[in-house]
Amino acid sequence: MIETFMDGLPTGLYQKVLELDRPTTYDQWKQVAINRQQDYIHMKARLKAHQGGVTTPRQRGWMP
Repeated sequence: MIETFMDGLPTGLYQKVLELDRPTTYDQWKQVAINRQQDYIHMKARLKAHQGGVTTPRQRGWMP
């Protein structure tokens, strides 16, 4: 069951989990993969916000 689960993970996620977390059971693999994916989504959203991808519209010109 663990092999099937690992085979279904994206390569980058699989590598990161294996290198950093070293899970040994299915439940560990499942939880660590969920946590890493949530971290990735959060980081991606923050980077997009800092690059101007998610901003509020601003009026041009100087405003007191």
